[in-house]
Amino acid sequence: MSPAQARNYLDRISSRGMKPGLERIRLLMEKMGHPEKQFKSVHITGTNGKGSTAAMLESILRRAGNRTGLYTSPHMVDLTERIVIQGRPIEWKAFAEWIGKIKTCAGSFEKELTYFETVTAAAFCAFAGEKVKIAVIEVGLGGRFDATNVIPPPEIAVITNVSLEHTEYLGGTLQKIAWEKSHIIKGGSACVTGITGSALKPVRNACKENNVSMTVVRPVKQNILSKYKLALKGSFQALNLGIVLACVKILRKKGWKISAKALATGLQTVKWPGRFELKKFGKIPLMMDGAHNPGAIKILIKSLKQSVWGKMPCRLIFNTLQDKNALEMSQALQRGLKLKQVLVPKLGTPRSSDPAHIAELFAKNGSVSVHSSVKSLWDSLRLSNFSKSEFILATGSFYVIGESRKALGWGHLS
Repeated sequence: MSPAQARNYLDRISSRGMKPGLERIRLLMEKMGHPEKQFKSVHITGTNGKGSTAAMLESILRRAGNRTGLYTSPHMVDLTERIVIQGRPIEWKAFAEWIGKIKTCAGSFEKELTYFETVTAAAFCAFAGEKVKIAVIEVGLGGRFDATNVIPPPEIAVITNVSLEHTEYLGGTLQKIAWEKSHIIKGGSACVTGITGSALKPVRNACKENNVSMTVVRPVKQNILSKYKLALKGSFQALNLGIVLACVKILRKKGWKISAKALATGLQTVKWPGRFELKKFGKIPLMMDGAHNPGAIKILIKSLKQSVWGKMPCRLIFNTLQDKNALEMSQALQRGLKLKQVLVPKLGTPRSSDPAHIAELFAKNGSVSVHSSVKSLWDSLRLSNFSKSEFILATGSFYVIGESRKALGWGHLS
């Protein structure tokens, strides 16, 4: 299968929806020779912080001399960003070949495979084919029925945190959501979590049932952040770094050789675009953060308030997907920031919230404009007059970030 054919095929199956269950991918892995059993893993779930945590761990493990894989979602610019081997996204040619093999091998049940199951299977095949020693794997949704949960017991099961999201799939309480996520905990693993309060109970129960040790982490202090000179910015990285440091300690006990130099270098060189990422739009500071739910928005605002940006007038670029709590997100942004202007684009996905509806949520805030696309929004901003004291914040969805990067001519790792 060529890259163009693979793109067309994935576009066609992207509308198949989200069918819970692991039966299809288990059968597919069997037909493919069980690639998921040919590498070790760290499995990461949680409402927020999964990607940053995964990126840090992969960077450290790679710097320690291991051949690594990294599987995350969603992507921002190109689908191949989801499957990374030795710090580099998979080539489209290789990715397309795996998609073709999966389509052929699935046979009679190919029409039942979802988009995420197919891409996940391609990732595991690529990791096995490239002889990856350890892969850091981010859960797509929840944990119990997620396609990534087909892997054998990981070295560590990480649950970063929980807040109310995807309640139609995971349940309407923090405990129910934590229970769904706790299903990545399996006998033979260790568990690291940043969860607090009542939501910790189902995780603790899962650890007891599987005879797994549990490490509960709290955010590291500023002196620890300063010590490691973490490349990823934002005060919210304090919890993610705490989780990573706990994982490194456990991995060392399990026999993985991770030197102090590998740890420090991995943290100083890790790249994870679109998370409290500071760029420039002309001479104006541009902050890009894919905060895509109320919890992430509140964490973002807290980090902004702890920086120089919290007191500066802000031009906000914002939209969400339809399944997000846009009202709560908009209220938090209006309370927490000095909004000078709000620009709402239509996102390039059928799941985009109606820009007119989002604009109404900011109607009391003064200048609000609706745009037909992210590109047209940036075209209009090029004609604007900016003061030296303001900044631009792009947030609300990874689509906002990814499409902005395309419109501005930036690649994934630029």
